[in-house]
Amino acid sequence: MIYLDYQATTPLAPEARAAMLPWLDGPEAPGFANPHSPHRAGRAATAAVEVAREQVAALLPPGGRVVFTSGATEAINLAIIGSGAMRMAVSAIEHAAVLDTARFIDPEVAVLPVDGAGLVDPDVAI
Repeated sequence: MIYLDYQATTPLAPEARAAMLPWLDGPEAPGFANPHSPHRAGRAATAAVEVAREQVAALLPPGGRVVFTSGATEAINLAIIGSGAMRMAVSAIEHAAVLDTARFIDPEVAVLPVDGAGLVDPDVAI
């Protein structure tokens, strides 16, 4: 079978899989625990999350903050709401997560038309 639907499910890189196995193999795994729990295993999981955050941050320019989210919709919401914008413009072909969040922030959000290539005309009046 050739699998072409990588929109929501993509295979892990072998390095990522190897790094995650201690956290994914269930209660018998050395790292399995809820990082939001105050017990010893939870605190160890929290520490591992912080190490991972520091490793990711080391790959980026200094001065920012690394936030892990559960998925794309949460990340989109965080980015849009965190922007602080009160007025918004989005393209007509945005994902529902973008459109719905923009409409939540700005009920009169400008939805910009796109051409056949999916591009917004930069001269369109909003």
